[in-house]
Amino acid sequence: MTFSGIGCDVDHELSIEYIKQSAELGNEYAQAFLENSNRYHQTAAQNAIVSMLLSFGRLISDDYNRSLHGQRLRTEHKLKAAIRRKKQALGLKENPLENPQFKG
Repeated sequence: MTFSGIGCDVDHELSIEYIKQSAELGNEYAQAFLENSNRYHQTAAQNAIVSMLLSFGRLISDDYNRSLHGQRLRTEHKLKAAIRRKKQALGLKENPLENPQFKG
């Protein structure tokens, strides 16, 4: 909590001391943290850039999924219309259960 400032002020020196004590007592997670501590010392600018890139990635993915969903709906509508025209050309009656019409 003191390392990331959750619920208290950030104090890296104190947090590293606590983590070292925990590692000495056999805490595997604390040992792994100390071994990889250089990864956790990113600057605020680096964190902001990574966060921004992740947000842009989500926006692009969401936009692509919405576009793809709309394209599927248009394709499905065109396919249903083509099937309906083919049935009409063959003289088949339209089944109301396949294409329900709701009237208000």
